[in-house]
Amino acid sequence: MGIANGCNIPEDLYYLVDKHVWVRYESDSLITIGITDVAQHMAGKIIAVSPKKVGRALTKGQSAGTVESGKWVGPVQVPVGGELVAVNDALKTNPGLINQDPYGAGWIVKLKPLNWADDSMTDPAQAQCGKFVHIRFKAVGRTLQRGQSAATIESAKWVGPFPTPLTGDIVATNEASFKQDILLANKDPYGAGWLVRLKPVRFEEEWPLLLLPDQAFERYRQKIVERDVKCYRCAD
Repeated sequence: MGIANGCNIPEDLYYLVDKHVWVRYESDSLITIGITDVAQHMAGKIIAVSPKKVGRALTKGQSAGTVESGKWVGPVQVPVGGELVAVNDALKTNPGLINQDPYGAGWIVKLKPLNWADDSMTDPAQAQCGKFVHIRFKAVGRTLQRGQSAATIESAKWVGPFPTPLTGDIVATNEASFKQDILLANKDPYGAGWLVRLKPVRFEEEWPLLLLPDQAFERYRQKIVERDVKCYRCAD
């Protein structure tokens, strides 16, 4: 876990840094959402949490609820579209759980994402030329389940884990190369900018979940047009 000025920043979560929201991937059909340790420190004592109702459909960027402290009131924005499937009822009687344990007992809502792969993995910082500034790799030999993080990537405008598409063992990382040139993934994402190598253990079971090249191209094409993404290499 990373610590900055006493604030905990777990390395296996996704973050909307500007909105002080964290996201824990549970599966392609379930994510958990809360506010960060940074947010609760700035807000002070949390006095009320008002989540939206279970069953509510939310689009990316909409509020899943409101958090109130003695000096702050603000929304908890969802990073992906989906259906709200659970709220943390314990916060009704003890909203201070967010202060005590923001990444655990203080979680706020759970969401069933409409398309986790599109809204998280396929909108990398590089696609909008966000310079990578730091990468923390998991150790070689670590066994990861599909969707777990193999590394934490920090760019100029995004911080989040790099989830593995398959279950397996990490057999190599590109850590040494990134120490020499942190912009490798910006310059050559499909070549010198590779991140980790994995020995899959459930390949026959899980590979059908991946998109084939023609399917991926069409999915990306739609996303690039919708979001007006300009893909070009960042040289400096």
